[in-house]
Amino acid sequence: MIKFIKPLALGILASQMISIAFASPAQVATAQKIVDLTHLESSFNNNIQNLHTMYVDQATFLVKQHTGHQTLTAQDNQAIEKIMQVYNNNTAMISRSLDVKKIGADIYLKSYSEEELKAYQKFLETPEGASIFQKLPIFAATLNQEITQRTQAIGIQNNITQKTNNEVSKILATLPK
Repeated sequence: MIKFIKPLALGILASQMISIAFASPAQVATAQKIVDLTHLESSFNNNIQNLHTMYVDQATFLVKQHTGHQTLTAQDNQAIEKIMQVYNNNTAMISRSLDVKKIGADIYLKSYSEEELKAYQKFLETPEGASIFQKLPIFAATLNQEITQRTQAIGIQNNITQKTNNEVSKILATLPK
């Protein structure tokens, strides 16, 4: 029995190596089709729109840090709005300068063979593939949230923050002032 396993394993390995060696380079049209099917540009634009909350938080932090105010005044709120406008203008200028579809297609061209892209395209064109792809951001967000919550719980449970602070303090104490 073992006599047959070794040639079989070598045959499988050789066939895999041959298929890799003879994989067709990805074609631009296929990469562009994948970019369209994955709605890459609209996802990018949605991510840009979602920066608003982060901008509010950052601008508020900067104003509070600068003024020392814990309760914001009308003037503070105006400054926050102006800072957010600066952020929004810069983001808009940068996003207008990017060709997200081309960047995505270029990455697909570098990362995959034509056969892989065709298989992915075929998958995305099925109702199941489209549904799975639509749910990926929700899955990723839920996964990140769960990992964050569990990491925090483990940190609290094992007193990691206090231990880390103590170790860092000991290291810093060895440095001359």
